Amino acid sequence: MTTSSALRSPACRSVPSISGRRPDQRGFTLLEMLVVLVLTALVAGIVFEGLGRVADLRVRLARHLDGALDETIVGSWFRASLAALQTDLDGAPGVFRGGPQEMSGLTLKPVELPAGAPTAFAWRLVAETASGSIRLGYRGADGAWREVAAWPGTGARFLYAGPDGEWRSEWPPPLSGGAALGQIVSRQRPQLPRFVRLDGGTGPETRSTVATILGTALPRQGLTDILGALR
Repeated sequence: MTTSSALRSPACRSVPSISGRRPDQRGFTLLEMLVVLVLTALVAGIVFEGLGRVADLRVRLARHLDGALDETIVGSWFRASLAALQTDLDGAPGVFRGGPQEMSGLTLKPVELPAGAPTAFAWRLVAETASGSIRLGYRGADGAWREVAAWPGTGARFLYAGPDGEWRSEWPPPLSGGAALGQIVSRQRPQLPRFVRLDGGTGPETRSTVATILGTALPRQGLTDILGALR
């Protein structure tokens, strides 16, 4: 038997290597496993340290984040209910009226009910002098007042602007002759303002938001008005 054939024989190929493993076997050495464990521990330490910092930051800012979320939700309710304001017949209970501390009317988007049908609603501001805070309340179709927001401060009020863009503390605004605009019967006078603003007053956490009324501002026409127009 030649030397080359002897090297190719099965007996020669089955001889173990110096490391104790057959040449065709694969696996991890102890050094490789130690390297993997060290790298895994480093990565886990970095990840847990980052999660700990995020949790600590969330706890520190929880009050501010929750307050910002509440302010966003309440502001959305306020703007949506006023954007969907509806007119009513002159002299009817649903005619929109607003003052510096309270407003009421009809809206297609009440806070507590699905949108679509004209629903009576109201917003009001209550100043608590003892605690130095302002409370924003909402009244829906059931007639019950619900507090939806509160913040420290004083001097909060509602303001109203008509087509001329001038802000007023009440709606309908008074005329120069002393009579309120709502006391004058006219089909062309606006029953709704164009903008309503919540002025949050003065304090460390004042809140202000503006709502745009999207519908028509002219009074609703009744059967008498329609028949009179046809004559």
